[in-house]
Amino acid sequence: MMSKKVITVFCICVFILLLQRFGFSSLGQSEIAKEIANANYCKVDNDCTMAGFPCPFGCGGAPYINKAESKKLQELVSSYFRAGGKECCANCGRTVSPVCGKGKCVPKICEVNKEYKAWEEGTCACPQGSVYADRRSEKGGTIFRCVQ
Repeated sequence: MMSKKVITVFCICVFILLLQRFGFSSLGQSEIAKEIANANYCKVDNDCTMAGFPCPFGCGGAPYINKAESKKLQELVSSYFRAGGKECCANCGRTVSPVCGKGKCVPKICEVNKEYKAWEEGTCACPQGSVYADRRSEKGGTIFRCVQ
């Protein structure tokens, strides 16, 4: 018959294996959100990427982060969900490519009154104080421009 000590050690080993298999995040949603916010830094445009995290940590391509932080943050977000964290529903807008502006990864800004292909990678966001105006193109796609 196994002693209590052997059974206790066995249970602890099984518990550790389960934690390794299914993940364990000691960070909650707000702590992970802070880690993501702290990962938004850059020196050049190529430092920036769209994280693509699911809600509650992002939507579509947002938030923007430094590429060097991507793997670490992906693991934090994954461990949050493996530990029982819940996704939320969000109506995500289109993704906008990031650029480096004043040391932060920010959305690329469109020129006012210039036409762009909508829903194409590398598009931009309208500057503050302007709105999107779109129309169908002759080829069936959507064209937009920012107007004030």
